Amino acid sequence: YYQPNSGATSCLPCAAGYTSGRGATSCRLCDAGTTSSAGASSCSSCTNNAHVSTWSSGCNIASCNSGYTLSNNECKLIGSIATLRVNGGRGSDSSITIPYGESPKITSLPSHTKDAVTWEWFRGLYWCEGCSGKMCHVRNYFDGYWTAAEGGTKVFNNNGDLIKNVSGYSNSTGWIKKGNITLYAHYASSGPYDCGDPW
Repeated sequence: YYQPNSGATSCLPCAAGYTSGRGATSCRLCDAGTTSSAGASSCSSCTNNAHVSTWSSGCNIASCNSGYTLSNNECKLIGSIATLRVNGGRGSDSSITIPYGESPKITSLPSHTKDAVTWEWFRGLYWCEGCSGKMCHVRNYFDGYWTAAEGGTKVFNNNGDLIKNVSGYSNSTGWIKKGNITLYAHYASSGPYDCGDPW
């Protein structure tokens, strides 16, 4: 509590994250890594303090100790650093740090591949039904990240979500594999052909 006006008969409570001492005329911000409830007379350590290297302010973590990664404002043990290969699709290779026990979502996904143009011979023309003589094609769309460039096991689905209970990679709650890995984008046919340029 603090008293901004001399001679007042009551004190005012400090807001959460602030504290004051006896006779204070204002509240002070708790040091980084500590916090307080409204009206508290002192600051206490943040509950998310495990494996923290530096704080930014209050209970907001700036960085974690080696071997840990920041996830939802907590320092989590690194399970894997995964290299993500686009494997022929549109986009660029990237990487993601996967905390052990977490269920990460890959948000930057590759798009379709340019499949071989499909032609049909009809009356001396390359022709596809309904395409008025234009070339036609089947476009392949992203079908998740797999453990091999061809074949293998799907680990992340086409929305970038971790698939649960993949042997050696995940259980019912999250990621369990340790060590650096490479995952490969796969693509699946969209079904019926489209008319025109495949791109």
